[in-house]
Amino acid sequence: MRLPPTALAHLLGIASKQRFFALPRRITCAGSLPDFASMFVKVSTPTRTRTVLVRGSCSTRFGAVLVALERAAGVPVASR
Repeated sequence: MRLPPTALAHLLGIASKQRFFALPRRITCAGSLPDFASMFVKVSTPTRTRTVLVRGSCSTRFGAVLVALERAAGVPVASR
C-alpha cells in the first residue's frame, strides 16, 4: 500500500510533534514480561532514519505515532 504525499507529510508531522527521533531505540515498560510481543515503528526522512521498539504500552509518544500510522494504513486501532 502506498500512501499519498499528504498522508506521509501528516505522519511525519506527528512523528516530529512527538519527538520520535529523540525516543530511545528500545523501550521496555515496567511490568512487561520478557515473552510479551514488541511493537516497532521505523520513520525515515531523506536525512535520517530511526526505529523504535517498545514492549508494553508506557510510551504515549510512541503510541501516538503508532496509532497515526495504523489509521493512515486503515488498520483497526487495537485497544491498548
